Amino acid sequence: MPAVSVGLKVSGRLGTESLVTKPVVGGRVLVRPDLPTPKRSLAKESRSTGSYTYYAGFSVAFASGALERMGLRRASVLLDPWVGSGTTTRVAQAAGHETIGTDINPAMLLVARAQQAPELPKSRYRLVGTEILRRARGGQSKEIDKKDPLSTWLAPASARAFRSLDEAIRRSVLGNSSACLDYSVIGRYPHELAVSYVALFRTLRRLLIGFFASNPTWVKAPSKPAARLRPSSDLIFNVFRAELGTVIDRIEPTPLRIAPATSHLILANSTRLPLKDNSVDAVLGSPPYCTRIDYAMATRLELAALSFSDEAFRALRDEAIGTPTVVSPPRTSPSDWGPSCRALLQAISGHRSKASSSYYRKVFSQYFDGLQRSLLEIARVAKPRAPVLVVVQDSFYKDVHVDLQGIVIDMTSLLGWTLHRRDDFLLPRTMAALNPRHRRYRGNSEATESVLQFYSAPGGRA
Repeated sequence: MPAVSVGLKVSGRLGTESLVTKPVVGGRVLVRPDLPTPKRSLAKESRSTGSYTYYAGFSVAFASGALERMGLRRASVLLDPWVGSGTTTRVAQAAGHETIGTDINPAMLLVARAQQAPELPKSRYRLVGTEILRRARGGQSKEIDKKDPLSTWLAPASARAFRSLDEAIRRSVLGNSSACLDYSVIGRYPHELAVSYVALFRTLRRLLIGFFASNPTWVKAPSKPAARLRPSSDLIFNVFRAELGTVIDRIEPTPLRIAPATSHLILANSTRLPLKDNSVDAVLGSPPYCTRIDYAMATRLELAALSFSDEAFRALRDEAIGTPTVVSPPRTSPSDWGPSCRALLQAISGHRSKASSSYYRKVFSQYFDGLQRSLLEIARVAKPRAPVLVVVQDSFYKDVHVDLQGIVIDMTSLLGWTLHRRDDFLLPRTMAALNPRHRRYRGNSEATESVLQFYSAPGGRA
């Protein structure tokens, strides 16, 4: 069926986007799109997404529209293998679906948990905040560890004030002050703890705003110890109080007509899902894009707040799909990645630019290996003919087009999936424009973000 261009304009975070709807198999030609853009418009969603700004999160309108398109029955099990800030799971849970969200980043699981916080009486959350501040003001006598990750940006006295808040949160909510949270169960901690940690994350970001680069996923380190910041404990506590109030105010009301559904937030890699075969009714998610964005670095401050050591941070960074670090050879074969992927790797290897045939080929191969293994896991846990909506975006390596949509379509066809529909959102400006050197190879920074809707194999995993 030919593609149909629909001249609709919708507002997105990086600018105006135009949408092209492409029905792929059977059915009528659509004359109007029925999905909003996946991109968040932070101005429009300040109430519902303002508790934590995550540049890669879905818009609430898109998540709601995607769920409606799937036509799921109540109590269906929905999986988001890359849950991030938790928009998918929050919207699906409110609609009465059982949700499973996995992520390798414990900081993001806390954010997702806070997104699900029920609208308790505001006084209950505020009482917890008052207790946290009371404990924090009386608990600053400990010396800060020289290896504390907060010491990268903060002088010892300021880092000590943050650690007193960190300990006070655990004492006030959990009744203990263990050195750190148990990451294996972090998605099951009380909502009051998750809300308080999101306020701590926001406090740290607000005070360290001077270290942010033009790239929103990168935070700089001081050039020397003397350049570290020295906010007073009173300032830190006052900012925390204000940020906690903001997070509490933005907790979404729970619809009275819908009993809260069960939600599971699990610390897990999408390449190793801790789920049974054929246990999921539907999938909605977005893997890290093939843009060499450092997703671990994007939450470096939050991980520092959780006492992530340098070694733990490097391990998380190495495990992430799309990491710029070269970790290990692929576990799957390029012969299973499809013709589009093999042609791309050949073009990258033959490119004239430096390290194309060495470092960059390894980085791209590593990415496609992680993506393929994730799709294999989704195929394993999804029930036969389950709807699977995957949001991906194309990109460029120098002047070589990285058609991630075509590569995903190739990979899934080898799994026996059926492509039902494709919706393309044209992005006139992406983060590639932040690098002035990109104009050496192409004149614009346009990209296409696509919603690919599949049905899994009729007999389950092919």
